[in-house]
Amino acid sequence: MNRTSPALRLALHHNGRAHYAEHTLVVVPHPDTGALPLNFPATIGALEDMSDDQLEALLAFYGQPATGGTMDKCYRLKAFIGQ
Repeated sequence: MNRTSPALRLALHHNGRAHYAEHTLVVVPHPDTGALPLNFPATIGALEDMSDDQLEALLAFYGQPATGGTMDKCYRLKAFIGQ
């Protein structure tokens, strides 16, 4: 799977349209393997409420850097999933 796979494009497109805490998110598959993370947040609000450890785990799953504070990690994850 890569960044142009239909499942990944669909998830990124849907997530890009979510703007409020109660809006649902679509699980983004790993771009290389297509695997799905176990702890993907259901909504934007759930993503914003994730702990530092939870954010680090998701960023590591996607091969993204987990540096900086909790807000930095949240913004990085949001950008990666299409927010």
